[in-house]
Amino acid sequence: MNKNNFTIIGIDGGATKVSGGIIQLESETQSFSLRGHVSQCNYQHFSSFKKDFTPVELTIQLEESENENIKITEAEKIQGTGIVDACADVITTLFQKSIQLPLLIGIGMPGLKTKDQRGIAVMKNGPRIPRFSDKLDEKLEQRGISLLVSIQKLGSDAEYCSIGEEYGQGGLFKNICNGYYLGGGTGAADGLKLNGKLVSFDQSKEWIAKTWEMKNETGASIERYVSAKGIQALFGTYSNISVEQLENDNIFLNEILQRAIDGEEYAIKTWKDVIFNLSQLIFERILTIHSGWQESFTITHSTQRILKKNHQYRGTLLERIVIGQRLGELFASPAAEEFLLQPLCNKLGELILNSASLPMNAKEHYLYSQKFNLNLLKISRLREAPILGAGIDAYFSWRESCQ
Repeated sequence: MNKNNFTIIGIDGGATKVSGGIIQLESETQSFSLRGHVSQCNYQHFSSFKKDFTPVELTIQLEESENENIKITEAEKIQGTGIVDACADVITTLFQKSIQLPLLIGIGMPGLKTKDQRGIAVMKNGPRIPRFSDKLDEKLEQRGISLLVSIQKLGSDAEYCSIGEEYGQGGLFKNICNGYYLGGGTGAADGLKLNGKLVSFDQSKEWIAKTWEMKNETGASIERYVSAKGIQALFGTYSNISVEQLENDNIFLNEILQRAIDGEEYAIKTWKDVIFNLSQLIFERILTIHSGWQESFTITHSTQRILKKNHQYRGTLLERIVIGQRLGELFASPAAEEFLLQPLCNKLGELILNSASLPMNAKEHYLYSQKFNLNLLKISRLREAPILGAGIDAYFSWRESCQ
């Protein structure tokens, strides 16, 4: 079956909503792009989804997952129904907008996946849904929507951001051999391209940690300082305003930045902390990739996790560091250059210049006039990267299965 006999759909499931789009292959450039607009559905549209849902304790989730004995609570079943229903509604909307050919669907969802990759075994802030793909397949069948193949697996937004940046039209992983991607949305998404190939953090966990796993000297996750949700919560903590109140008042990243520009104390403190931790994170990536793990941060569950210093990519210099998603949109704003970009480059340059672990050739690569070389830092405008990545991954997986 050729590309004209089915429709590719990419789905990106988040903490509060699901987004999706129809994806087309640009034959001339051999890249992928969205056709039409993104469709979205908030979980709260469904009565089964409760905003005050309390997840099962994480240690219990991890233990049950490891033992392959997941005991779903009644509350999880109900909460999970709302999430699956939202996915089904987005897919249905996209199907109705298309010429209604069989669908090839790729889906990215948060959480650790089941052994068969088709369900969610662990979700820190949400319900476990081990039969996610089965339930979604059933709902789509009930609605008369035919699939080219059943949903093969659930990916992660981090993985799909990287794929979107590599194969999506305008992606910033194109035409480079070595790059690091940081997407700041509800959480932090990490992506790597090394020696010309995308490298999964899950498959590299022996030598590099994900952003959410790393804690600074205060014991806080670095994700708190580089994700849109985390930065908003950080400002709320300093200003003694609840996140709920901030959202009701429409105070998000751009508004917090404007408050800092206007001289508000708590906003200035927020961005100082963000720049400090973001520069430390990027420096850690540069250092770990080139020289191996140097214990720049402590690792969550460190008694069970010891990173190796040696890995096959040691000596590698990054050609590009990409900041994407909502954090990228903020950095792309005119106000960000003076308040965010320049301070980031100054602090990062200072860390690299004073490093005892980086050799001179590495310092010369990353520095320009003793500051971090701004030409190596790129801001992604591909907000739909995880949607693209999900659909592209489904397409490549299907094509491989046909060979």
